Amino acid sequence: MESTADALDRIYFFRFFFFLMSFFSPLEQFSINKIIPFVLGPLDFSITNSSLLVFVSCGVAFLFYNFACANAKLIPSAWQSTAEFIYEFIYFTVLSENVKKNGPLYFPMLFTIFSFIFFCNLMGMIPFSFTVTSHIVVTLGLATMAFFLVSMLLVLKRTGSIWCLYFYPREHL
Repeated sequence: MESTADALDRIYFFRFFFFLMSFFSPLEQFSINKIIPFVLGPLDFSITNSSLLVFVSCGVAFLFYNFACANAKLIPSAWQSTAEFIYEFIYFTVLSENVKKNGPLYFPMLFTIFSFIFFCNLMGMIPFSFTVTSHIVVTLGLATMAFFLVSMLLVLKRTGSIWCLYFYPREHL
């Protein structure tokens, strides 16, 4: 038979254990925390850990490409070779294999989206960091932006009706 003191010690141990587990949860890496709160009326423009890492990832990608291609030479350095490898991978593997006609028209958009996702995932591999692309809002935002950008390019390119791409030519609206 255990004493009341032993039972209370066990209860206090489990309370302390669950208290500690609330701080060191593996799901903690997916929580979005406000770093600099900024509320303007009903709108919340706070800088969170997610938005901060988006800016940091864009800055790292910008600095990487500027640093790698600043002194471009015929015989590339290791950094220039890495940047050219990423460029060629996107162009030959992604673009020329999947987008046959007018592929170079969409290359800047594909290169930008691929580089953004690549550097966001690289930043997420740093221990105790935040993975921006793990949230569905970022994925949905990128997909929506790509959809409207391609639709806008389609409207600007085709001077006639774009509805003929969606319907049979014999159907009348």
